[in-house]
Amino acid sequence: MSFAQTAQKQPTVSHEELLADYARRLQHHLPGRRAVHIHLSRLAAPNRREHHIRIAANSWDPIVKRFEGQLFHLGNNDLIVVCKGASVAELDNIVLKLRFLFSEDPLAEGSAEMEGRTFCTWYDLQKDYSRFLETTQDLLKRRKAGYAEERARDAALAVAKADAAPAGPRHPLDPTRLARLEQGLVTMDLAPMIRRQPVCAVMPGAPPMPVFQEVFVAIAELTKRLMPDVDLFTDRWLFQRLTESLDQRVLAALPELEGKEKHSTSLNLNVATVLSPGFLTFDKKLRFATQKTMLAEFQMIDVFADLGSFVFARDFLRERGWRVVLDGLNYLTFPVVAGADLNLDLQKVIWTPELQADVQENRRTSFRQAVERVGADKVVLCRCDSNEAISFGQSLGVRLFQGRIVDALIQAPRGN
Repeated sequence: MSFAQTAQKQPTVSHEELLADYARRLQHHLPGRRAVHIHLSRLAAPNRREHHIRIAANSWDPIVKRFEGQLFHLGNNDLIVVCKGASVAELDNIVLKLRFLFSEDPLAEGSAEMEGRTFCTWYDLQKDYSRFLETTQDLLKRRKAGYAEERARDAALAVAKADAAPAGPRHPLDPTRLARLEQGLVTMDLAPMIRRQPVCAVMPGAPPMPVFQEVFVAIAELTKRLMPDVDLFTDRWLFQRLTESLDQRVLAALPELEGKEKHSTSLNLNVATVLSPGFLTFDKKLRFATQKTMLAEFQMIDVFADLGSFVFARDFLRERGWRVVLDGLNYLTFPVVAGADLNLDLQKVIWTPELQADVQENRRTSFRQAVERVGADKVVLCRCDSNEAISFGQSLGVRLFQGRIVDALIQAPRGN
């Protein structure tokens, strides 16, 4: 039996106890060992539900199997992985995937680091053993104390959120309410709630030129009509299931509408939708209505949840003349994804004024290098709400923009 396997002898005790005991016995087995502490307890409450934590824990399976690894799932949902022989790059690859998974949370995107709250803590055990041992002892003490600090913080956040919430009850989305929503969608006419926003080429001194239109459903209006007392965004995975149902309804309505539109159209789709039998039927109906180029936009979390399925969906779409777009990138995740070989036609990156701040010079450099690596003609800067966003993108060679400022420029009167 290997040293790592001995930590599994007492399944009835807490992982904090197992970890503390494991750490004490590590003192004679330090060379080549590293540990990573993933602070999932610091995520916002909606981002640390049971299925989120399970996916995060399962992400470490390859490391655990290859490098005499041991995973400890603590009572506050933090994860600690200890392994032997894995490089920093191999471990960081998993950490980056987890940052993608929780990319909408300030902790994962890095903005919480200014408050001293980091997403993960690293240990080279041959150098940092004392610090690691102290951490494990502290975690054990806190476990025995019932994690009072975490409960108090969550209670305070809940109170603050309640104080800031608008009047009237707002129930979380749960499986029962989701089933009612899906039933309501079957008979609802979605056409009045389908919106379009252009993606335009913006050249200095010239008016915006529409390149394609993004089609989406006005979720706020849908919620107001079907279930106004429910917050659809409390559970990311249930909301994604809802979007899959919405995809099917949009696919049913779109062929008739597309025949009237001259510009190319992009659809927000789930990978599962593209791989469903109904999508092929939709594509055939669409081609009877129009021969224009269509684009499929996928959210980053959906792509990296099952990369193999995405690759299959991407190639399936390409065979049918579609272009493939990765949506939902930000200034932290874009440089990482730019280095991956995902064979994308476009990548949509969310504009943020933070990129203009003096303290962000390193991130601006990283962003600029990512644009160069991908190709400026394959980047769309989206959610642009100011001329500052346009100027920033143009300074990097980006020509495609989307957002309220682009809408305003299109509608602005033009001189003769």
